[in-house]
Amino acid sequence: FERKDTLRVTGEVQPAEQTEVKGEVGGRIKTVRVRPGDQVKTGDVLMEIDNLEADLAAEDVQLTKATVRAPTDGSIVSVPVIQGQIIAPPAEGRGGTVLATVADRAKLLVAAHVPIDGVSGLVMGQRVALTASESPETKMNAMISFIAPIRTVKGAVEGYEIAAVIEETRPELRP
Repeated sequence: FERKDTLRVTGEVQPAEQTEVKGEVGGRIKTVRVRPGDQVKTGDVLMEIDNLEADLAAEDVQLTKATVRAPTDGSIVSVPVIQGQIIAPPAEGRGGTVLATVADRAKLLVAAHVPIDGVSGLVMGQRVALTASESPETKMNAMISFIAPIRTVKGAVEGYEIAAVIEETRPELRP
């Protein structure tokens, strides 16, 4: 027996995995080699930082260069810094400055707000069929990977945030 209920909600396509690249040192950003939309491979140089290290007790100042590399393959989503900007070093209890965000577009998900009366039939791991507004005749399969434990209000509608990982990413889908 297969359930064929239809629940229509509007969702947003997002990368399933995003990585914030943070500075490990403080200093002046010397060069920025990427911009949003660029494709990178693990190890590609994203930017270079001139790191000014000072040992005041020894009256010694050293200029070293730090290279920031892509931690994973993906697309550059954001670069919230510019050449010449001075960034603070990481401090105890907080990471460094976010220098870029890399997203893996090979694995996408749809995030949606489902009204209370529609969420009761949904379970983690359940397969669902999706259509995209760009291509309504094309059906895609996805699997529910998240159902929020607490309801929220969005657009005056009480409901739950859910996410479903798309099983076969198609080129027409863009986060």
